[in-house]
Amino acid sequence: MLHAVIGILSYVFLFMGSLGGVSYLIVFRLPKVKEVPEFLDVAQKVRLSFNLFYFLSSFVLLTLSLPLGLISSWRNWNVLAEPKLYSSILLWLVLFVGLLVILIKKRRKEDVGKIAAWASIVAFLFALFNLLVGNFIFGGNHQFL
Repeated sequence: MLHAVIGILSYVFLFMGSLGGVSYLIVFRLPKVKEVPEFLDVAQKVRLSFNLFYFLSSFVLLTLSLPLGLISSWRNWNVLAEPKLYSSILLWLVLFVGLLVILIKKRRKEDVGKIAAWASIVAFLFALFNLLVGNFIFGGNHQFL
């Protein structure tokens, strides 16, 4: 049960990160504003730092949730036949690759705002897919409704 609470919290962080990513793209990047007012520039930097925090927090929580889920259910049912496990690993890989790209760009002193925004949005879409896999598409032991 603990792994489910941590996993849901991870999804909440992804949702918040995707909201920040969408607002970042709408307000700052997509309109191709020539002159950005100073207060908007500061607001976007704050939003980007929260977006990175949500993305990293979701990665850490999902990393905790996976082994906890495996440990708690190992003897109860055939955990390797559970589609939710594989979709969760896929989500973890998406988060890991996004985090890796963000870190590489940050190390090169490049702007990571757009990458972080898109990474958060894509990861949240994978999280929605992850929820649907366990419940509606392939069945398994994860029934949410």
